[in-house]
Amino acid sequence: MDAYIRGLIDPIDPPDDMWFVAKVAACALLIELSAADGDESPVEVERILDAMRGSFGLDETAVKHVEQLARSARAHGDTAEGYARLLREQWAPDDRKLVLAAVREVIWADGRLDEGEELMVWRLAAMLGLPFDEVRGVLASEA
Repeated sequence: MDAYIRGLIDPIDPPDDMWFVAKVAACALLIELSAADGDESPVEVERILDAMRGSFGLDETAVKHVEQLARSARAHGDTAEGYARLLREQWAPDDRKLVLAAVREVIWADGRLDEGEELMVWRLAAMLGLPFDEVRGVLASEA
C-alpha cells in the first residue's frame, strides 16, 4: 500500500518522506470512516480537511493534494488494514493519537454516532493500537 501511495505522489521518484505518506494514509482512514454510515456528509469531509490542516500541519495546497491521493488510493482498493499497518509502522503511539482526535471530530460532525461508524472506530483502535479507554471517551462525548 505505501508503495502505491508513494507512486501516486511521484511515480518517477517516490518520496522518502514517510511522514507525508503516513498523512495520506491517515486521511484515507478518515475518509473510510466518514463513509462507514453509508453517507459521507460534507461536514464530515470538512472535519477531515480541518484535521489535515490543524493536527497534521498541512497547508491548503497540501490538504487538497493529500485528499486527492487518499481518495485515489481508496479507489484503488487499498484497505483500512493497510493504512493502519503503515501508521503503526511509521508513527509512534502518541502520533497515532492524532488520528484518534480526528476520528472524534469526524464521527460527531453530523451530531450523531452511527452504528457503522462506531464499529469502524473500534476496528481502527485495534489496528492502530490505540488505548481502548481513550476510544470509549471519544465515543461517549460529542465533539
